[in-house]
Amino acid sequence: MDNTNLTQFVDLDFLSNQQDQLALIQARWPGNWNDFLSSNSGMFLVDLMAWNVSTMAFLVNRQAGELFVGTMSLRESAIRLGALGNYSLRGPTPATVMCEASISSALDNDVTIAKGTLVQTTDSIPFEANADYVISAGSTTPSSTVIIFSTTQVGQNVLATLVEFTPGSIYADVVNSSLDMAQYVSVGQVVVPANPSGTGEMSYTIVAISASELAVSNNRLVLNTAYTGTSVDYLSATVVESRITLVQGQTITDSFTTPASNTANFYATLSRIPVIDNSVSVQVNNVTWTQATSPLDLTPTSMSYQVKTTPTGVTVVTFGDDQLGQSVPANSTISITYRVGGGSLGNIAAGDISTSIVGFLAGSQNPITITIANTTNSGQGGQDEETLEEARTHIPLAFKANDRAVTIDDCQEVALSFANPLFGSVALPGHSQGPPTPCWKATSLTSMPGPPGRVAHWCPYRLP
Repeated sequence: MDNTNLTQFVDLDFLSNQQDQLALIQARWPGNWNDFLSSNSGMFLVDLMAWNVSTMAFLVNRQAGELFVGTMSLRESAIRLGALGNYSLRGPTPATVMCEASISSALDNDVTIAKGTLVQTTDSIPFEANADYVISAGSTTPSSTVIIFSTTQVGQNVLATLVEFTPGSIYADVVNSSLDMAQYVSVGQVVVPANPSGTGEMSYTIVAISASELAVSNNRLVLNTAYTGTSVDYLSATVVESRITLVQGQTITDSFTTPASNTANFYATLSRIPVIDNSVSVQVNNVTWTQATSPLDLTPTSMSYQVKTTPTGVTVVTFGDDQLGQSVPANSTISITYRVGGGSLGNIAAGDISTSIVGFLAGSQNPITITIANTTNSGQGGQDEETLEEARTHIPLAFKANDRAVTIDDCQEVALSFANPLFGSVALPGHSQGPPTPCWKATSLTSMPGPPGRVAHWCPYRLP
């Protein structure tokens, strides 16, 4: 047996490599080296070589593992590998919550709740109003029309059907039973039927949405109290929203000044973390620049910037070099506005908001105190930043889809990559709680096509 080549350096752990070296020594110098006690100086060299081999093997294997999506173990590696295909790991997405807003008594002028008005929970979690809301003169709560049921009116918010109201029943059935009302209205909104007798306006809060007997869709609105009319009525009706939507997070503005000479690839590090995806807007000398999603989108004249988040969570805004995007002029003032926050922290419980904010009276701009509370609604849709395990799944799918929805897998990946700085991203209804459902449901109610209040669904036919 040839014992001259026992060590091939295939055993890379310390003990196995040490034993291979000792076997080789015994085979080559059986009469010269037969003292293998730890006190022998030669054993120091054996141990040193075994340690060196095992350590180098670990480092080489670790570095090689970080080059592949399936074996990467660092978020930095996921960011780097994703960037090769223009894929960015999802940051924390904000939760939304529906809140009651009211003033103590009706006024003669409108009261405005401005978009971005800051509201904090009892635990000091910041939320902001997602839009401007108006409490009309003579009213104590804001009100906006969601849907009108009518066979005589036309318009974007009008559904050409009537609603059946039955005396003593809490059910209001949309006559067109093929309409899925879950796509148009939501629990907590108010139904105001036309009054056939002229004895006063009636209104009912929607507490559930279901299907009536023999219906093919969810055409039944379950009301908080029974209909008080005296006969079965087929009426036109209006669904209104009297709550306001708050979005978790806070708007921040940072200012920067560029050097006295043109600087290629100037970058600005934002002062707060974590930055909500797609919430960054930039003005250079009061001129709005646009965000580029890929270097391939940039030309020497592009007034564009790119946003990158480091593995530590710090977000950096970078500008061009007159080759890939314009460089910022010397002595320029840069204003960067963005939103921070997001994450599952925003999925607050009902009752966590009970405070007051300041609105403004139209015409005079006098401050008016407005009471805000989420009495019955919890926060929905908040997600933490994309994990390493999620990135293992999404990066290959994103490379394959390349922002094009052709196959079922492509549709799923494009849906999952949707992110909005106000409304978050796509999620399963109920935060993936309970049994799986056949559709992906958007958390956004206003950024989708169709009448206000419509909820969009993506149906990839399977769930991960």
